Amino acid sequence: MSAITGNGQTIPQTGKFVSVEGFRTYYIEKGTRAPLVLLHGSAPGSCSEISWRDTILPLSQSSRVLAFDQLGYGYSDKPDDKMDFDSRLKHILAFIESMGLKKIDLLGLSAGGSFAMGVAVRRPELVDHLAIVSSAGPTAAARRPAMEPTRETMREMCLKHVHQKKAITDELLGLLLQMHTSFGNNEASHVRANIPPEQEKHVREEILANMSDWNGNTLFIAGAQDEAIPLTKVLELFKRMPAAQMHIFNDCGHWLQFERPDTFTAVTQNFLTT
Repeated sequence: MSAITGNGQTIPQTGKFVSVEGFRTYYIEKGTRAPLVLLHGSAPGSCSEISWRDTILPLSQSSRVLAFDQLGYGYSDKPDDKMDFDSRLKHILAFIESMGLKKIDLLGLSAGGSFAMGVAVRRPELVDHLAIVSSAGPTAAARRPAMEPTRETMREMCLKHVHQKKAITDELLGLLLQMHTSFGNNEASHVRANIPPEQEKHVREEILANMSDWNGNTLFIAGAQDEAIPLTKVLELFKRMPAAQMHIFNDCGHWLQFERPDTFTAVTQNFLTT
């Protein structure tokens, strides 16, 4: 295990790099059996090392887990002209193909859930099980402004993503802040914030419109007290998919994997193995 250190905070680096469409892409691989691809969200500091730190090892007991940093996040490259939704979705599909995967289980958190839906719509033959966590699908809503990174603004953002405030420890806060202020992540967030919603409207609408036709194994996982993506919004999409299942965590917000990691892992594994 190696690590990157800066500003007094150590960021894990347990994975490796692969070139995907010419872009240096960081990923973590653990376990054997059926491949499970994890897609992190878009909050400041999001990356595979931090977002899945409590879940990769337990999930790897029953799956070959592949968690990678999407373009513009974590340790992966940050090309200014590839930050839009469609380009990032194409990169995700290219990563899956670069790993030689013919059939996958797919779990996406928040914005990662929207990209997971995009994979299911564009390449339905690839996806065996689809787990959508804290996501109501890709919308064309106005983007939030890029966050100016300080410990206080990061703390404020994190606390909005959980209902159980104790989940945001000083260590987790420090990791997220250090990642966001390193490796060009803060600069990339400003590029994303300036992409006009109209530029992505067509692809987002395409995915939402076609999700109703997706009839594969699907599980929605949501927190009853999620303030970032309210449960009512998740239910709207869930009701359009009669074959889907849902698991609602009470007393939880948006970041279920931090608030209830053990139960979150158990629910996911049960879905993937039954």
